[in-house]
Amino acid sequence: MQILQELIGTARRLANVPLAIRHAALLVHLLLIQQHQGAAAALSMGEQCELVRQLEMLSQRCEVPLHPGPLALENGTIIPPVPWTMLPKIRSLKLQPTEAALKAQKLVAPSSSEDSNGPFLFTPIQFGSFRKQPNKKNQVKMGQYFLR
Repeated sequence: MQILQELIGTARRLANVPLAIRHAALLVHLLLIQQHQGAAAALSMGEQCELVRQLEMLSQRCEVPLHPGPLALENGTIIPPVPWTMLPKIRSLKLQPTEAALKAQKLVAPSSSEDSNGPFLFTPIQFGSFRKQPNKKNQVKMGQYFLR
């Protein structure tokens, strides 16, 4: 784990963001494998949260879209893809009631003498009406170019 953290830091210092992302993804994958096997975590919960934040920050900084295949470095070294085989699976889902402040509320419109069915706006503007229509003078000029 320490070696992978060192590799992430070195790749960041070399400004090779895709390589740093690949190493961080491998570290997360190894942590998931450890968790699945029931072994004691090599990183504390705070360190794991920091690793996830770092991976998120790196992915936002990456200018080129990453692909899941092998990563070729400038010197010809090929870094294999991370085999995300240990992603957590959802086994059950239980909906929680929303808080009172977040619940949908029906808004009651103030009573008015007008019959209002909603926010209908009328505009006489027709889309495409502002396009410049060729007039006869321009058509004659354009016709002269084609006749020559």
